[in-house]
Amino acid sequence: MNARYTSSRKDWSKMRIILLLGALILVWAGLWVRTYFIQVVHGLELSGNSRGQYWTEEFVRGHRGDIYSAGGSLLAKSVTVDSVFVRPEEITDPDRVTRLLSHILGKEQKDLAERIRGEAKFVWIERKIGDRSAERIRSRDISGVYLTEESKRLYPQGHLGGQLLGFVGMDNYGLEGLELSFDSYLSGEKEELLVQRDAYGRVLYAPGELSKNLSGGDLTLTLDTRVQFAAEKAVASAVQSFEAKYGNLLVVKVDNGHILASAQYPFFNPNRFSKYSSHMWRNRAAMDAFEPGSSMKPFLVASALEKGLCSPTTIYYCENGKWRFQGQLIKDTHNYGWLSVRKVLIYSSNIGAAKIGLDLQAEPYYHDLRELGLGRETSLPLPSENEGILRRGRRWNSIDLASASFGQGFSLNLYQMGRAYLCLANKGVRKPLTLVQDPVRDKPDPHRVYSEQTAENVLSMMSNVVQGNGTGTRADIKGVQVGGKTGTAQKAMRKGGYGEDYVAIFAGLITAKDPEYLLLAMVDSPSKNHYGGVVAAPAVRKVGRTLLRHADTFRKWQPASGEGVTKASREEETAAESPRMVTLSNWEQRVEGSGVPDLRGMPLRLALGILARQGIMPQVRGSGVVVTKQSPKPGGAGNKEDMVLWLGGDKGKG
Repeated sequence: MNARYTSSRKDWSKMRIILLLGALILVWAGLWVRTYFIQVVHGLELSGNSRGQYWTEEFVRGHRGDIYSAGGSLLAKSVTVDSVFVRPEEITDPDRVTRLLSHILGKEQKDLAERIRGEAKFVWIERKIGDRSAERIRSRDISGVYLTEESKRLYPQGHLGGQLLGFVGMDNYGLEGLELSFDSYLSGEKEELLVQRDAYGRVLYAPGELSKNLSGGDLTLTLDTRVQFAAEKAVASAVQSFEAKYGNLLVVKVDNGHILASAQYPFFNPNRFSKYSSHMWRNRAAMDAFEPGSSMKPFLVASALEKGLCSPTTIYYCENGKWRFQGQLIKDTHNYGWLSVRKVLIYSSNIGAAKIGLDLQAEPYYHDLRELGLGRETSLPLPSENEGILRRGRRWNSIDLASASFGQGFSLNLYQMGRAYLCLANKGVRKPLTLVQDPVRDKPDPHRVYSEQTAENVLSMMSNVVQGNGTGTRADIKGVQVGGKTGTAQKAMRKGGYGEDYVAIFAGLITAKDPEYLLLAMVDSPSKNHYGGVVAAPAVRKVGRTLLRHADTFRKWQPASGEGVTKASREEETAAESPRMVTLSNWEQRVEGSGVPDLRGMPLRLALGILARQGIMPQVRGSGVVVTKQSPKPGGAGNKEDMVLWLGGDKGKG
């Protein structure tokens, strides 16, 4: 029976072999068909897509040039940081991606979801993030999320010269200040290059070679950071003490016209420009014009002396402080009677100045003001400079002339005033102000406006303004003869006439008869007192003392009693002086972890780059190229946002 059962079963093994062979033939044929379609039918299309994903032609822009002070302090520098973007079509789990990015970057998940679920093929998530956030994104390997390197602009000195330097935008183009004026010079050039990228968008291979160096040029300014620091501190004190709107202080080296300081308060830190309103970006010394008031009387006197209409001893009757002229009342602060030209300047008599101006007449005075550079821009490379207002002399009536004689009826900016005073300081020769060393643009040639004798007479009178019972005694520095002129100008109102606000001005010269430094302080709308000799003169005195301590020609000057300088105050007034540096490697292990990194012995340039990628902008103090001390101390849990680096040495130790 078993034999019959066994013989009745069919042998299916041969059938299985045939079926398996048939299946293999079908699969093999399918693969060949698929290969045919991929390589032949769609070959060119897919090859193009592949090249588009991994090979691309992109524009390579050169490194943006650095900006330095005259002593080598780094004022502006670009470092490399990461930015994060997404390709929405490659994201398979939007909820997971938005949740992770929200946690890492601190952004609203709802906002991220809306952006990721849009129709765009490329979406920026956040530009220029810190190293820690970039590493967390990189370690997660999130599908559709990419990192790319970008350049970030840093300003190591913080608010020092902030409005003057300006800033760059997110795409590294200059938007304000010198960054805007020299944008093409600093930015360098760009060139198209074929590059290969990995799945994260990072460059793996660039077979093409740059045909030339694309880097932008470095810019070296005439600023002295020690003087700039002192000027900013002094003008801040003046504005705060007298509850003013803002203030400016300009320091110029007389022999070459170099601007050593151009300070403004309230301060502006270009590292965080988006945190400020746009009016805080303004370099008011260039963009805001004001009526100069009595600070222009030295030029009126110089013009009258030059034309031979008077001498320093010629006397004018000052009407006992009140003079009604053609229906207008002109007043002095004191009831002056007869005053010589010298005393008209020393006591700043408006009535005496008006009578000198009427003798001089409109056209000659207007001509000299134009020769001094009023009513036209300076040669400084600053954007949107306000050229001021100076109507033609033939359009002045007698009241206009009388008003112009004590600085009303025309306006100028602080740099224009500096250029005019520089002419007197240079014994009557008008020279251009200079802000950039080895500039890429031409400057006008010197031009004589007054004779040397005229300029010396006016400088002698200005020395008396700061002595005895002159109006500028608060600018006096014991042991040094200081010259100067006060100005207290009413501010014109938009609807016409003059209001209750004033501009307080003081122009100082050190030393008086043979000036080496010119200092101009201007404080807008002080409320507690509005006289230039009270509000602005002390600021000039403070900066003048700093100049005397650091200038080689004044090494023998000794502060008088009460003007001594402690070691602490010397350190406080010394801003960072850090020469140019080169990037070194092998320091990364020193800054790992969440605590305060150890930057000691590290080149400043590298330290700034490391901190910048962590979103930290330190203060830099001292002179040198290497970080010798830091606060907070390394390894601790201190607030890295308050990081301060001290410099010294010639080279890195690593």
